Amino acid sequence: MTDFAFDLPGNERGPIDEVALNRVIATVQQRLDLCAVLRVRYGRELEANDGRWRTACFLPSTVSGFDGSCADQDALSEGGQVPQNLWVSEGDTTRVWRCFSCLRRGDVIDLLEVADELKRLPGQATSLSAVRVAAKLTGVAYLLDGRAPGDDDDPSELVSGAPRRVAPRKLETVDFARARAINARAAKHWHAQLKLGPGYKAREELIRRGVTSEQIDRFVLGYAANEWREVVELLPEHARHEATVLGMVGKSRQGEYFDRYRDRLMFPYCEPARGDKSEAVTGFAGRSLADDARAPKWFNSKNVEGVWKKSAALLGLMQAKQLLARTGAKRVAIGEGGWEVLAFDRIDVACLGLVAAPMTIDHAQLIAEVLGAEQVTIAADGDETGRRGALQSVISCLRYGFPVEAVTVIDPEDGSDPGKWGETREGEQRLREAWEKPLELVEFLRLRGGEGREQQKRKLVAVLPPELGAEFAEAWGVSFEQELADSDLTSSARFAEQLKREPAQAAHLCGASVRAVFADDSLALCLLRDLEFGESTRLDELTPALRRAWLQLQLPYLDAQLKAHDTASKFGEGGQHADFLAWYAHGEALRAQKTEAKKAFAKCKE
Repeated sequence: MTDFAFDLPGNERGPIDEVALNRVIATVQQRLDLCAVLRVRYGRELEANDGRWRTACFLPSTVSGFDGSCADQDALSEGGQVPQNLWVSEGDTTRVWRCFSCLRRGDVIDLLEVADELKRLPGQATSLSAVRVAAKLTGVAYLLDGRAPGDDDDPSELVSGAPRRVAPRKLETVDFARARAINARAAKHWHAQLKLGPGYKAREELIRRGVTSEQIDRFVLGYAANEWREVVELLPEHARHEATVLGMVGKSRQGEYFDRYRDRLMFPYCEPARGDKSEAVTGFAGRSLADDARAPKWFNSKNVEGVWKKSAALLGLMQAKQLLARTGAKRVAIGEGGWEVLAFDRIDVACLGLVAAPMTIDHAQLIAEVLGAEQVTIAADGDETGRRGALQSVISCLRYGFPVEAVTVIDPEDGSDPGKWGETREGEQRLREAWEKPLELVEFLRLRGGEGREQQKRKLVAVLPPELGAEFAEAWGVSFEQELADSDLTSSARFAEQLKREPAQAAHLCGASVRAVFADDSLALCLLRDLEFGESTRLDELTPALRRAWLQLQLPYLDAQLKAHDTASKFGEGGQHADFLAWYAHGEALRAQKTEAKKAFAKCKE
């Protein structure tokens, strides 16, 4: 049993322990139908779309001063047309939602939290008020109160009945070599189609955008015709199911395969050789050419472990590596999509495209470690959405470890798009001048930082050097401490950011212990990589806040280590008595560490 407990709103029987709380959350996620909640509780009409659902985002706009929904805000820039920007899809264990405008996302509990304005208290990773509302709808509120079910615990009409899944869905995968072969065949086909009769629409769009024939070949651009079975017929029967896993092909309820990319300009994700993997096309981004406003503008491959992952995929990665090798440059641009990649390429600048995804620390790591880049220039669209995206990219770059002076921004002040500048000679010159004289990061934050969402401001304050963080915290009316409490980071990453603010404190922590506790959190390890740790941990030397935070991380780690130890074999392969003694001694050492940690944590709470 865990040593931590939570005070739930409305709980007359006192705090609930973490194990019971997680059991309630898992039950809610399995039984409470997210689509039904959207339809019945919030009156939303959902449109089915290839195994997913979408609707207009009804959540309050995140734009300061705008009194309306997120979709209403977007409609201002879409000629009055309300976009279908909130999508629901199948997650690993439950349905999840995401708005592609305001970038809010989560499961059914997160939706209740945002839609019903159920605030989180400091230190909560999940709104406990939202958990209680979800538990009542599911009919399991009695689990929170430690009582037997009663007459008031009938599930509402929002519940689908039996659990949708009792165990995590097993994610299918495709061997990298097989994925490489399937993607290469599709890329070759679409590239050929671009140069044939059906590709005239795509060729016209590329010409209008200023794309050269040399770029079409080097970036392996292609065209997916408005047909339903071209790629299906191209692939042998045994490869069609693998193509569905990759997201290239779909399968109807009647068992018929069909092409998922139709009437789209195709941008392959070409990646250089890394480790034991050869260079390959790992995925695709398809840009819609259809007149149908319901079609997503960009359509990406599916996440497949070991092949392609949206949070770490960058268009133009291989071409950027080649260009940097030729020019010797150490600075790259980050754009929102394929058009920026091609526009910068025409002025001999290496650019990576995010394609309908916020920049993550994984992206930053690729830029630094695969490309060897030392400076990053973020090319933002000149509207509020583009600037919020630029602020997110700044956060990811600083979290990874790029220094403030190595991050710059291109910020069009007239609402234009850097990707469109390359369409004309004048625009190309403007792009070149913007590249040569970008805004320094501090200047950009002073001009535009106040336009970010509240959470972005708090994150920026947390990742900036202390003196700059203090300046912007005062200017924006936010605090570093509030970010630590409300952050969507893991608890270990929050501790890492807190420790970065007081780097001298790292000397009081044992480096080996820190690396062991944070072994599964790559973000935390990245945040801490430049700190100098000690040979042993001296708890009394840590500040009270850091001491408590460290113990809160160490205790669950020691619990897990003890559980693994106690279920492990007591003897080695030879069954020697010495192996048992070593096993026993290790267990006693772990129990002693846990006892000391519990005593220290109890003192912190006094």
